Amino acid sequence: MYIETALIKIAVIPAYEPDEMLIEVASEASASGFEVIVVDDGSASGSSVKNGKVPVEKYDRIFGDAMSFAHVIRYPENRGKGYA
Repeated sequence: MYIETALIKIAVIPAYEPDEMLIEVASEASASGFEVIVVDDGSASGSSVKNGKVPVEKYDRIFGDAMSFAHVIRYPENRGKGYA
């Protein structure tokens, strides 16, 4: 007996202090048929925010925009790419 099953392609993107390219990558992966999961690995408490180089709102906007194409999981502090 043959049972047809749907193949689900998943792309997991760990991200720490990303730029706008994250939105483009998530968008293209989604358009290619992937279920996209973006994991923010503590960007809001990262070194760029702590040093005042980047306002935390930048990362809030980037990950907010990524939600249009991906499931977004956000960690409050950096735990490393392997954990993400």
